[in-house]
Amino acid sequence: MGKTLKELSLEYYKAAEDMDSLIKKCTKELNEAYRSRDMKKCYFLKQKRLVFYSQKRDLITTAYKLQNYYVRGDKRYESE
Repeated sequence: MGKTLKELSLEYYKAAEDMDSLIKKCTKELNEAYRSRDMKKCYFLKQKRLVFYSQKRDLITTAYKLQNYYVRGDKRYESE
């Protein structure tokens, strides 16, 4: 049987929490690269971290939409 929208939203919120660990790991690597003056690696890690933040933001937005799919009057995402 399929999952409810509420269950799916909880999975998306959990995935967003998991992104935090990737962001922290990337930040730690970025600090190490900065200390070793490896600017090429710093640039790469900054870009990677930006992608992780973007993915986390998308996960949270999708989870919110799923959780509030049947809520009347929610005009926050109406233009999308």
